[in-house]
Amino acid sequence: MAGLTSACAEERPDTGYGGNAPVPAGITCFAACSRLADCVVHLCNEDSASSKYDGLESVLQDQCEFNCSDTALAAEFSTTEWNCTFVSTCRRVFEHDTCGTDAHYTCGD
Repeated sequence: MAGLTSACAEERPDTGYGGNAPVPAGITCFAACSRLADCVVHLCNEDSASSKYDGLESVLQDQCEFNCSDTALAAEFSTTEWNCTFVSTCRRVFEHDTCGTDAHYTCGD
């Protein structure tokens, strides 16, 4: 997601998590940050083969929303990119940048 970041050093197999999620009608920080937080926590747990990132979704979402503007976000996403961000798997969106939004993530240790 443009302007929303998180990261991973090595490529992992795609388990399909988060694919075909419902696409929110409007481009909003709440929707984008919810998607980011859900995907990042899940991907970091997958990457670490653990559940040590469980419980961090609300922290990530709050930080994301604090730094986000609905108006600026809507200006950065086309309808196609927005739809792709929710229909594609989390790994395709945040590791492979399938939607072309410069999305990426990093897991802290």
